[in-house]
Amino acid sequence: MRIAVLLILLSRPFSSLFAAEDPVQMSQKLRMEGDYAQAEKILRAALENGDAASATRAVLLNTLGDLLREQDRCAEARPLFEQVLKMENLAWRPRFSALVGLAEIHRQSHEWTGSMAEWTEARGMAESHDNSLLATVAIRGEGETWLDRGDTARAEPLLKKAVYLLENDSQAPRFRLAVALGSLATLYRLENKLAMAEELWGRELKIDRELMGNYHPQTALVMGHLAEAWAADGDYERARDYSHQVLDIMESHFQHISTAVASALINDGLIEQHARNYAAAADRYSQALGIVRSSSSVSGSEAAMVSRLYQSALSQAPHSHGTKQINGFTKDK
Repeated sequence: MRIAVLLILLSRPFSSLFAAEDPVQMSQKLRMEGDYAQAEKILRAALENGDAASATRAVLLNTLGDLLREQDRCAEARPLFEQVLKMENLAWRPRFSALVGLAEIHRQSHEWTGSMAEWTEARGMAESHDNSLLATVAIRGEGETWLDRGDTARAEPLLKKAVYLLENDSQAPRFRLAVALGSLATLYRLENKLAMAEELWGRELKIDRELMGNYHPQTALVMGHLAEAWAADGDYERARDYSHQVLDIMESHFQHISTAVASALINDGLIEQHARNYAAAADRYSQALGIVRSSSSVSGSEAAMVSRLYQSALSQAPHSHGTKQINGFTKDK
């Protein structure tokens, strides 16, 4: 998630890439339904069974690692992917999946060199096995890494290529296309091409709603992107409607102190700031700042950016609102 752009901290999922045993299938079904806690229990129970073959164990580790990463629990996810890569006589597909998991974690933590090296290795692996679908996954990952680094010139051809390949592959799962559409939309938003970004996020939202329903965190992420873009375009009423739904969804699926909830608060703050309702924006940022400062999974630069947003909104809020600064937070008089 690009905190400098839309400040959505929760990452998109990277689902299992291969046939799985029952525990994996059950966990993926629960994950699609938004029940992360039960999905995690099933995977951990299966891993506790020491009789599982190494190939099956690799799938379980990758699936659990990706589930944790999606919840922004990267410190817990990283050793699971690393454990897979240390396995002997590992088939190329679980190795690919573990590489992608680590590449995503390194991208999220701004470890650019490691992330790009893993994307490059994964892409070469897929291409050497003539698997165009998985090569496209790596191409999209390379593009997102350049995008997160702020190099839109290098990101754009890769992200466009990923969308093109997926749109023209009748066998490609639709959620893969949704992810690629979202990445390209984010690039367009960075370039202030609002109409193009909104069109792609609209397509992504349609797919996510069909696959996961209206009340899933991944659906909410796209709604948050659209809400911010609408607010930037001056459509505050529609933007607020979506941003409030996003906060409701995140609070229903995650703990109140989670970065998923923080991202929804930040998104709501951005909309209020676009609408020049600076007191409300400062209040949202204050709540989010308390969460990100207490989270070990959020980098110092990201927390500093939320702090700057808060300070900016607070400085423009009318004094009559009764909001004052105390140690970087807001408090009502």
